[in-house]
Amino acid sequence: MGGSRRSRAGQLADPEAATPRVAKRKRWDVAYKLRIAEEAEKCKHRKGELAALARREGLYSCTLTKWMQWRRTMDEKGFDVTPDGKSKRSMRNEMKRLERENERLKTKLRRAEGLIELQKKVSTAGGSQRRRAERELSMQTVDDNGKKLSVKAACEALGVSRATYYRWRKRKEDPPPPPAPRISHRRLSEDEEQDVIDELNSERFCDYAVPEVHATLLDEGKYVCSVRTMYRVLKRREEVRERRDQRVHPPYTKPELLATRPNELWSWDITRIKGPKSWIFYHLYVVLDVFSRYVVGWMISETESGEEAEALVTHCCEQQAIGRDEVTLHSDRGKAMRSNRFIDLLIELGVARSYSRPHVSNDNPYSEAQFKTLKYHWTFPERFGSLEDARQYLREFFRWYNDEHRHSGLAMMTPADVHAGRADERWLERKQTLLAAYERHPERFVRGEPSPRHVPEEVWINKPKELEVAG
Repeated sequence: MGGSRRSRAGQLADPEAATPRVAKRKRWDVAYKLRIAEEAEKCKHRKGELAALARREGLYSCTLTKWMQWRRTMDEKGFDVTPDGKSKRSMRNEMKRLERENERLKTKLRRAEGLIELQKKVSTAGGSQRRRAERELSMQTVDDNGKKLSVKAACEALGVSRATYYRWRKRKEDPPPPPAPRISHRRLSEDEEQDVIDELNSERFCDYAVPEVHATLLDEGKYVCSVRTMYRVLKRREEVRERRDQRVHPPYTKPELLATRPNELWSWDITRIKGPKSWIFYHLYVVLDVFSRYVVGWMISETESGEEAEALVTHCCEQQAIGRDEVTLHSDRGKAMRSNRFIDLLIELGVARSYSRPHVSNDNPYSEAQFKTLKYHWTFPERFGSLEDARQYLREFFRWYNDEHRHSGLAMMTPADVHAGRADERWLERKQTLLAAYERHPERFVRGEPSPRHVPEEVWINKPKELEVAG
């Protein structure tokens, strides 16, 4: 008994035994029949070749004879007879039927694509909306796509009851009358509202603010209504506006600056550094080339003034041999940056100026990032003992920053190499080193031949959104 059970279990576990088999006859398509009939016509007069063809194709000679007769009949009567010799629709009618079937399938495909888009639209548009808003969106979507997809298909795709949709459409076509406006029993009467208006617009209170009027009347032992009600009454008569002569700030344009080479766009800023006492600060001026991140000039002083900035920018332009209309100087709106003497100097040197928007630090990101690199460096002290102490430290730091610091925004190259135009040379050296390593152990580079990163060709301050999307 046990052995028979195991045998049955083994038979059921066999996928071939568990799969039901359906007996089918051989079937050949029309192209195959035509090809074999043509071959049979060629070899029927040669001894033994017709039999060889039948054996090779697994056919009987009578089948070949019937196919040859069918082929001759097709040639004579224009494809109106089947291989069995029975009457059949013409090929033209068959083509029309296939075309109709193709159009029907295309229509179903379009409906299926429409239903998929419909489901995507509702699922993405619902989001954080409330359940009622989602249902309203579903009803409107069914109404918009009902003619194209049929109401039944659209409702099934969105999981909406057709009865719910028809009730919604009926309310839409024949909406109920709007409810009558609710009038609170606490509302002031027309005479009381007029008394409030007369009091507020009297010669005594015409220039007073509403809270002042309310407080003055309370001190006199008179209560008309609350402050909020006074404002509500004035608002119904459009008598609530700002009357103070406040300064209106003009809209500031977001700076959009592009650098494609060194000495095309400079950014500069001033930061404070702690001195020996809590009330002593030193002011660090830094001019940075935006494309190469190279510090083209810096100075530290006990004061912040336009005269100091004037001396620094003059030195930087002489050091870098800057001609007229070659460089743009970008900064924030500090007092030193907007002093008259400094602006006159820029005009004299032919240096274009650009300013950040007020209180928007992101408009001057490269100078801010450079200051962070300085103040988060592991050697940066808590305080400096003196101005000369700070100057000596910064001299060594900016030498390291320009010549040794591998910058992440420059494909890990130094600012000095990029500023001096040695970036391509460094890239080729890195490429050769990587290729040598690849030749020694190609199996370790699963993505194929390695290549080092390139220095960005463009550096933006506030890249336009349309270019970000296009890129």
